[in-house]
Amino acid sequence: MISKKTSKREKRIANTNQSEPTIPEPTTTEPTTAKSNSLKRPKERVTPLEYLQLNNPQMFAKNMFSQGKVVSMNANNLSRHRKERKKNSYHQVISNLIKNDIIDAKTNKNLIDKMLQVDKKYYCSDQELNNCYNETEISTSTGIPTTEMLAHACLLLQHKLKPGAHVLDVGSGTGMLSVIFANLVNVRGDIAKKRGKVVGIDINSETIEASKKHIDNDTINRDLLQDTHGDNFMLVVGDGKEGYPSKSKERAYDVIHIGGLTTTKYAPAHLKYQLKEGGLLFLPIKHEDEKETIRIYQRVNGKIKFTNTELDVNYTKLE
Repeated sequence: MISKKTSKREKRIANTNQSEPTIPEPTTTEPTTAKSNSLKRPKERVTPLEYLQLNNPQMFAKNMFSQGKVVSMNANNLSRHRKERKKNSYHQVISNLIKNDIIDAKTNKNLIDKMLQVDKKYYCSDQELNNCYNETEISTSTGIPTTEMLAHACLLLQHKLKPGAHVLDVGSGTGMLSVIFANLVNVRGDIAKKRGKVVGIDINSETIEASKKHIDNDTINRDLLQDTHGDNFMLVVGDGKEGYPSKSKERAYDVIHIGGLTTTKYAPAHLKYQLKEGGLLFLPIKHEDEKETIRIYQRVNGKIKFTNTELDVNYTKLE
């Protein structure tokens, strides 16, 4: 038994002591084409500071560097940096409305939330983008309603802008207010009774196409353009003064918003026909003394009544 084990051990030792196969010496010839193609192209080298700027442009802006060194992010300059970013944000625009008592934060939380979901930067043209949060410049140079004007419209109409309500936005323009309306009346709702409807209408086909592009750029609200919401959110080309469907006398809308000035002092007849019982119609009017105010119509017991506000506005003329 012992001699048997010993023979096996000797056999294993003999196997391990066999000479290793001869490895050919490496040649000094040039690498083959196949080998050279497998080599990766060397990455472009950047300095650590350049890397920070490329990958974190907001945090490591040019003013954060001094003589090739990152300026220490102490409490003072971090606070200043945050204030600068906040100043150039839609949140700051809404904060200013609250600060200036345009919107009451306690009683209008839902409206604030729905407005924050529709960032104005997606609804500005490329030329306006740098100043899209500068409300004064945008309004005076282009006539586009400011966020304050949109907020006033929502505040005056808000008790009718409930989930399930139907809205007609005449002169829908950029599409921003139509989207805010859509969020307020819950066009995405699963329950039919709580699912609202918004129709944005503009006489200019190019304006409608541009507004669709704006909404498509809006990462939060672009789904409104999908076919699943086609019956509840529409942007159509047509003469808004004739309502939608055109010249229909069906009482179809809880809210009709007119986004342009009229000098006739009265709402178009077709729009009044399409107002539901209790429904509201928002009409900006330019008076003879050049003063611009808002007139609110309402259907009460089948009859149309109106009241004027003293709110100053700055809308463009309704075509």
